[in-house]
Amino acid sequence: MKKIILTSAFLSLLMISCNKAKNGGNDDRKEETISYRASDGSRANVLLVTSSKENTMTIRANNQKFQLDKKSDTEYERNGVKAEIKGDSLFITQDDMVIPLVKD
Repeated sequence: MKKIILTSAFLSLLMISCNKAKNGGNDDRKEETISYRASDGSRANVLLVTSSKENTMTIRANNQKFQLDKKSDTEYERNGVKAEIKGDSLFITQDDMVIPLVKD
């Protein structure tokens, strides 16, 4: 019986430490996934990550992935790609092209 309890406790501690390692030990990390739809019906999934070490938006659409850095409460940008959140809409700008998306 003692062996089962010790094994159980060890496995629990191991799982907790693995989760912290996977999360970088960063307990304040928050993630939010939002699905958006374009006017042509295509979809984009957006992952917002907020922590003391990271504030990013990752956009996945059309087999492409863009990771942008937070510039203000509603704006993200990296490498010439910008995204702005306005209510239930997301506007992605690259070069002179603006892609409007609406929450799904």
